[in-house]
Amino acid sequence: MRHDLVLLALLAGCSTNAPKTVVIPIAQQNAAFAIPTPQPLTVNDVQWQVMNPDQLKNLADRLQKAQDHKVVLVLDQENYNNLALNLVEIERYIKEQKAILDMVKSVIAQRSQSSEAKE
Repeated sequence: MRHDLVLLALLAGCSTNAPKTVVIPIAQQNAAFAIPTPQPLTVNDVQWQVMNPDQLKNLADRLQKAQDHKVVLVLDQENYNNLALNLVEIERYIKEQKAILDMVKSVIAQRSQSSEAKE
């Protein structure tokens, strides 16, 4: 019998008519926000030297005689062309992203001006 009373008390507590809290999100149109400008690209200087096979052999001989522990990277014509095309593609991408960022900033500035004029 005691268990029945406890169960009844628990069930009665669940059926209270307490008001429920309803959260309604409010979207503020044309809310002002700042779009950060990315830091400028900072690159390190790289010295390139294009060599023919004879010049490359002379360089290898000089490095061997001097026992200089330098690293020499060599690309064939196809890979050199790919590297050059990749650099052009990176430049295009950066310019495109900058143009998109400028456009978004412009649209936001226009919207905030028009919303200020309405107020």
